[in-house]
Amino acid sequence: MAGTKEHIEEVAVELFNSRGYENVSLREIASAAGTSLGNLTYHFPRKGDLLESIVSNPLEHYWSLLDNTLTGRELLERFVTLFVEGESMAEKYPFFFKAGISTRVGRKASTPMTASTLSHELLTYYTWGLSRLQHDGYISRRISNWSLGVMASTITTVESSWVLDAKADRTKNARPVRMADALCGILMPAVTEEHSAEYAEICRNHGVNF
Repeated sequence: MAGTKEHIEEVAVELFNSRGYENVSLREIASAAGTSLGNLTYHFPRKGDLLESIVSNPLEHYWSLLDNTLTGRELLERFVTLFVEGESMAEKYPFFFKAGISTRVGRKASTPMTASTLSHELLTYYTWGLSRLQHDGYISRRISNWSLGVMASTITTVESSWVLDAKADRTKNARPVRMADALCGILMPAVTEEHSAEYAEICRNHGVNF
């Protein structure tokens, strides 16, 4: 319904995604949402308040997935969950992942969240997680610590570049590649033969094909 907080947020996301966050004013959002500027600012006094309302909960949920108490299969599955959830956020809120946009997020409210902040947290988590999975026998012990670090960096770089619209080329004769498919494919060769079928099953259960 026009004028409700939810409708204003939906319209704002559409405008932010199509034109960029910095290029859209509250007045333009109000007009597109079919409401007055006064009604919009009643709910969201500043554009930053609107941004926070839109992305804070999804980002807080995503951040909560970086759980360093997990081990073994649960941790391996968490990697896949992060790949899938990251793809979903990139599709819903691509405007946020442009340089220079920041907002407060839940337990990290004291430090503004940016795409760079999230990338740093992901790199730290993937680096720790790959080492833990190797310790638990899910990642081959033939892979050196240096190579694990390179893999963590590669996964983070692919994920970060993907959400910045540097997506894999999609030609007319090629199968479209999803971000989650690509990331799961990067990890697959490192998984031990003992757990490769288990990993493939986890990926399929999350709708991932590679």
